Amino acid sequence: TYSVQKWQMEGVFDTHITRSMPLELQRLGQAFTRATRRLSRHDARLKKAVAHQQLLMKEIHHRVKNNLQIVASLLNLQANQISHPEVRAEFALARDRIRALSTLHRTLYAEDALTSLNMAVFLRDLCEQTLDIAGEAQAGRITLDIRSDNFWMDPDQAVPLALIVTEVVTNSIKYAFPGDRPGTIHMALRRDGNLVTLQIGDDGVGCDFQQPASQGIGLKLIHGFARQLKATLTYTGERGVRFTLVMRLDERLPDTQTHSE
Repeated sequence: TYSVQKWQMEGVFDTHITRSMPLELQRLGQAFTRATRRLSRHDARLKKAVAHQQLLMKEIHHRVKNNLQIVASLLNLQANQISHPEVRAEFALARDRIRALSTLHRTLYAEDALTSLNMAVFLRDLCEQTLDIAGEAQAGRITLDIRSDNFWMDPDQAVPLALIVTEVVTNSIKYAFPGDRPGTIHMALRRDGNLVTLQIGDDGVGCDFQQPASQGIGLKLIHGFARQLKATLTYTGERGVRFTLVMRLDERLPDTQTHSE
């Protein structure tokens, strides 16, 4: 009995079998010793396999991140060779979308959590990177107000959500603050059970979404990503732009403690 208790606590079964024991107990102890040793060897092989798989996954995310950065750099070089402003802007948007995916893979690699993303860390990194790429990080004219509950999300959901954030932040930087007008881009991500709400926008000049000029590919992409997430999407362009998206978190992920940052 003592040996079984020790095995449960420490994973090691070591009983002293003596000839004075009844034959049934001797055979039971020998059988249990062989079984627990086989279990220990099998457990060691499983741990080794899991460690190898995690190493491979980290390497994959690292390589994908590097490849996406190379593609983004190539698009950036190509954009610099284009004289037409609208075409150059489209190349820059494609570059920013690819960099958003690169940031996702970098976060997965850095957080050492290969199947889920800490959204508070990831979205802050993404927004700050987008502002920096646009050349506004050092100027101080545009500020970021980012508030997010600290929870984890499956990459399959995080990717379209990240691309929505990239589209809105990029458009705010380009159009919300003409001239030298200062302003704030705000984002709030809240979790209530399995319900996630994203509010993102700015306090800029606003936008008339009924005008054909505002019905560009960016808004179509936002609608498409919202459908991919099976989310409800509303937006307004009065007194600045604000998008609100409500979705359900993937229930396969383990529940984690949530707090605001």
